[in-house]
Amino acid sequence: MALYTLHPSLSALASNLELLEHLKLAIIESGSDLIPPNASKDSISDGQTPLCLAIETLISPGSDLKPVQKLLSSISEGDSVLYSEHFLTQKACLVVESILAAIPESLPIKTVKVAPKTVSEILELWESVGKEFSKTNRARDLRQRVEAQLLDWTSNFYARIRGKRVLVLSSFSPLVVAGSWILDLTRRIGALAPELDAESDQTVIDWNFVRSFDPHTILIAPLGYTLEQSKKVFFELEKLSGTEKEAYQSTTAAKRGEVYFAGGAGNFYAMDYKIIKTLGVIVSASAGFESGYITERDTFYKLRYLELQRHKI
Repeated sequence: MALYTLHPSLSALASNLELLEHLKLAIIESGSDLIPPNASKDSISDGQTPLCLAIETLISPGSDLKPVQKLLSSISEGDSVLYSEHFLTQKACLVVESILAAIPESLPIKTVKVAPKTVSEILELWESVGKEFSKTNRARDLRQRVEAQLLDWTSNFYARIRGKRVLVLSSFSPLVVAGSWILDLTRRIGALAPELDAESDQTVIDWNFVRSFDPHTILIAPLGYTLEQSKKVFFELEKLSGTEKEAYQSTTAAKRGEVYFAGGAGNFYAMDYKIIKTLGVIVSASAGFESGYITERDTFYKLRYLELQRHKI
């Protein structure tokens, strides 16, 4: 039974669950270290290693989907295809749709669209995939680690986080709130998240919404941005003017300097075990911690640090 994963985070999940022997096609992010170094990058391999294609390459102009289409032509009954449109750019979603269209409709394969709205649904996904590929114990172990870490940080820092309004932005221009399990994760640690439709992974808002919500903490993690790219959004924040500037400056987060910048590429919007890193960043920002306290150093930046380091950005 083969596995095809059409989302970087789902490909990482396959690695987390030790399913690489089943993996035939994996859409990954450039620089991913979760896929074997001998995996094929541009053509069909000998069948012993998966075809790994970077999402950045697939969405570039003139990208060649022939290797993917050729591989899918050999898909067999009983194989599984996992895909998701959550926290992908519009271009990436179109690529996934074109790949799915290449799968012969007549084949009785299992095609699963992954659209979790809560952390629990993500952990249930792990167990479901683990059970299908006889990795139940591995999936359960990973789930228990995440739940234990969530309980530990929530218990230890609840007094610092309880009742704080936390706004996580997946885009600064336009303003977009990160939804789905990010909202749930924020609430699970005792903070308050905006009341938005959990079905949507991203919701466009305006500065009037921000003023009305009045966050204690603003965490800016633009989708697809590295940490180095994200910290440059600091300058966009400084350029706000008129009513937008007034709305921002009226927030508790701005007045207290509780504004943070994190990378939105790779780790942050993960449905795999890297969700534990996302948890660490959100807990840190909500509790007012510096990077390196419960996360690795330089995992995110605080506004006041960037203000002091502006000449180096």
